Amino acid sequence: MSPSLPGGTFDAFVDRLEDGAYAPPYPHRVRPSRLRKGHHRRHLIADAVTARLVQALLAAADQPRPHELLTCREDLLFQCGVLPSAQRGLLGDLQALVLWGAGACLSTGASPHGRPTCDCRAHGRYRCDHDRLYTDPTATWGYDAYREVLFFGYRYFQHVVVPPDHPLPLQILLASGHTSQCTLSPTSLDRLLKLFPAHGLPVTVRAAVHDPGLDAQGLYT
Repeated sequence: MSPSLPGGTFDAFVDRLEDGAYAPPYPHRVRPSRLRKGHHRRHLIADAVTARLVQALLAAADQPRPHELLTCREDLLFQCGVLPSAQRGLLGDLQALVLWGAGACLSTGASPHGRPTCDCRAHGRYRCDHDRLYTDPTATWGYDAYREVLFFGYRYFQHVVVPPDHPLPLQILLASGHTSQCTLSPTSLDRLLKLFPAHGLPVTVRAAVHDPGLDAQGLYT
């Protein structure tokens, strides 16, 4: 058994993906990975709820994916896992591909309570609406309908193919916990359909099967 790698190794790897090509340090340049770290002043009550994206995605179907950390992660999975699997015939018939999509809730390891930015506690007020400092800059409260509990973290969604042996992921998407799966599903599918031509893989999707909770007119559109 190979020894486990320290957590810092994976953190440094994610930083390199997010920061892109190496550039010498300059006083006026802040690396994207640094913006993600430390404490972040937020007001969770005021975080906007994700709007419906179906029409916007259809209108931008010919536009490439934005250059961001998510795109780097998608390309990494595609190059290291999806393309070799396709070459070995593990994905089935690429001209009649059947996708399966499902989501899950992931709690963050960071505290959901945050650190106060005010002195209300010193004056006996233990509940206030002031901003707080959080180590996780994007996690939000969401509702896990399957377990019927609130959670603080992220919503996870993936599209996979299901060959006889075991499911193989094609695209994985993370969003803040309050995001609806009815938003994640078309967003994930849109990014996946752009992944295939971006990597020169000719694919025709015959059908996409989702959980009953995603039975919405927008998804059929």
